[in-house]
Amino acid sequence: MALGDSISIDDYAGGPGRGGASLLARNHDRDIPQWRGRDLGDASWANLATDGATTTTLLDVQLPRLRRLGLEPSIVTLTVGGNDVLGSYGDTRAVLRTVHTVGERVARALEALHELTRPDPSVVVATVYDPSDGTGDPPPADRDLWYCDIIEPNAWGASGVRAAFWEALHPVGAPGP
Repeated sequence: MALGDSISIDDYAGGPGRGGASLLARNHDRDIPQWRGRDLGDASWANLATDGATTTTLLDVQLPRLRRLGLEPSIVTLTVGGNDVLGSYGDTRAVLRTVHTVGERVARALEALHELTRPDPSVVVATVYDPSDGTGDPPPADRDLWYCDIIEPNAWGASGVRAAFWEALHPVGAPGP
């Protein structure tokens, strides 16, 4: 199950099945052969993430939708917080308040997920992304490699998001596939 914001959707990465969460679920072996066999295989997968989602969207729209669907995922990816913080961009005090609020809301969401998932689910949480490639300057020279529309992960960036999800689910040295 994918929840959260545009970091988890397919739209900017080339369409259905191309976003980071979707690639985690089902790799496109012909297009990305180096990831062959490193996906969730035949496991069912649903993506409830939406463009522009905030922690409010997560709590008020996505989690109730998950509840109505009656699904009990065993793996959940959650990308949230970036849009909340972007709403306070340029006001340090507001950002600090927002970060605190995001933490509280994510904690509430994780509690709700405990009731909506199978026992002992794997939950990967990703939050504020850095469209500056670490430079602090939003338009870095090589930004086209990872982003489109200022902050959205393109196909290359979506593959990086998938890699981060995969690494979180399969840490080096841990047993598993």
